Amino acid sequence: MLPDGARERKPARILLPSLSMWRSRRIRRVLQLAGYQPAFGRSNVIAQWGAGRTSHRAQWISRKTGQPVVWVEDAFLRSLHPGRGGEPPIGLIIDEDGLYYDASRPSGLEKLLAEHPLNEDALLRRARHAISLQIDLDVSKYSAHSAEFRAGQQNFVLVADQAHGDLAVSLGGGDQTIFDRMLAAARAEHPGSPIVVKAHPETSAGHRKGYLDTINGIENVTVLGGHISPWALLRHARAVYTVTSQLGFEAILCGHRPVVFGQPFYAGWGLSDDRMPIARRTRTLTAEQLYAAAMLLYPTWYDPYRDALATPENTILSLGAE
Repeated sequence: MLPDGARERKPARILLPSLSMWRSRRIRRVLQLAGYQPAFGRSNVIAQWGAGRTSHRAQWISRKTGQPVVWVEDAFLRSLHPGRGGEPPIGLIIDEDGLYYDASRPSGLEKLLAEHPLNEDALLRRARHAISLQIDLDVSKYSAHSAEFRAGQQNFVLVADQAHGDLAVSLGGGDQTIFDRMLAAARAEHPGSPIVVKAHPETSAGHRKGYLDTINGIENVTVLGGHISPWALLRHARAVYTVTSQLGFEAILCGHRPVVFGQPFYAGWGLSDDRMPIARRTRTLTAEQLYAAAMLLYPTWYDPYRDALATPENTILSLGAE
């Protein structure tokens, strides 16, 4: 079964105002397979990559032409190494409503989570199977990590750091003050417990600094590189704290109720301790329903070996085998 969104899209010519999108053969190919024909001139829709430096071009063209914007981003499973190292994505998020990490407005993912029944037995069975598969094969957004965790401690509090300046942080209500507040809360709410701060993979790779990577001399606090498997850490953690990191989503899949200081897509559905609640999110979901929407129905997955769209299950198997 292919992603629902990929099946339902009508063919359209899509303008790519970003040179980096044009230069990426993988991005153009996934868009094409998803029903969007990349175009230079006449088009029906405008592509906007995230909310970065080139996003204003898409918005300007949209205002001038009246054509709608389609938001494009990396999927929740991306590649072995961070994209800044040059690896192409193995899946894309193609959203006609907004960015999934922009908490100021509902995205297509939020609409799925709020409105889709998410109650079909077959869908939930697939979700349970895919969650187990992803954990067993140690697959995450960036899967070139070590499954071994030798910090010499158990029952610690896991705190997720993120790449400084990441728009998923700022558009999700986070900043340096929020990260400092999160770390202080983790220490105050678990007195005497060891605190493990997981660095972001892009920080470990030297691409960007983190919000908490300069912590020095704080008693009982250890900073670990981003090359440690999140699943290995989650198995040993007693509690998880995050702002908008995908680690919070993975924590839910591992049975945790993460403490969330921002407004990521997985907050507000009764599965997390939200310190910055989102009033419009009122539905209560299970972890399987959250996963079904975010991983099975929402992204567009790509099989580079067959040059075709893929199921999320095959994507997990592919990443797990590399």
